[in-house]
Amino acid sequence: MNRFDLSPDLKNLPVIYAEPWVQIAPGMVAPTMEGAAFDRQGNLLVCHRNRPWSNVVRIHPDKSFETIYHNDDAILIGVAIHKDGRIFLVDIDGKKLYELSPEGKEQRELFSLCGHPIKANDLAFDREGNLYVSEFEGDRNDPRGGIWRLEADSNYTVMNKIVGGLASPNGVAFSPDYSLLWTGETTRNCVTRIMLDETGHLSRHFLAVHPTYQCSGFEVTDSNKADADGNIYTAMMYGGRVLVTNSVGVPVANVLLRDREEGTCMFSPNLAIKPGTKEGYIVSSGTAGAWIYKFETLAPCAPLFSEM
Repeated sequence: MNRFDLSPDLKNLPVIYAEPWVQIAPGMVAPTMEGAAFDRQGNLLVCHRNRPWSNVVRIHPDKSFETIYHNDDAILIGVAIHKDGRIFLVDIDGKKLYELSPEGKEQRELFSLCGHPIKANDLAFDREGNLYVSEFEGDRNDPRGGIWRLEADSNYTVMNKIVGGLASPNGVAFSPDYSLLWTGETTRNCVTRIMLDETGHLSRHFLAVHPTYQCSGFEVTDSNKADADGNIYTAMMYGGRVLVTNSVGVPVANVLLRDREEGTCMFSPNLAIKPGTKEGYIVSSGTAGAWIYKFETLAPCAPLFSEM
């Protein structure tokens, strides 16, 4: 068995191939890309970094792209877009959350305003505009991570912890009706479902926090996105793969990078689904450079706050 083999329970699942779409920064050796989100104009924003600096790159539908934000001392790892066009970015090492204008001009650093600097990893808006952020801390023996919520009615200057006891939660994705929040607990290597009540806080149900699928092997769970049927697409870090589970967490498909077994773009930590379409985009990087791969999802994108 080699690092490209799938576990026995996944080998017989349908396979969807993701094809190379566009390369970012050709010629740069082993840059890293993370974070992926679409704006209202159909442009894909990604975080492109090579320690100690990070860029935010805007990629247009015609595959042209430009850098709209640069930070000399930040590890930008997640991006979410407000329906008014504002861009929200997390700096995992600096424990910062930046708010940018739609044009990429830095406006505020929100964790300092809230008084809770956390090691954030990913983020997503609910349908009311509240911003949920994963706190990437802890492991299976010491699960200190959690999910926080920045309140929309405070203009994101008040944040509250929604749930704790997680092992380095990574992605943040909502079910189509926003009753469930899904995350990948990276150091527990599982896909976890979190039940929310009607106010968007943790449900009192005795199975409110439930790991639905335990992964195995070299690759680990990273960020995730949802489609309109409730399927969850979890990027597998170091796997060149996206695991697709259904609305109750059962695996239903694998998305594989077309050239996965060459091992040159195995760092595949994030993805985005273009609103109103079945177009999925995976950010991936390695010795072949930084690439965006494109694939067809099982259902169109779930409704996003950026499009409401």
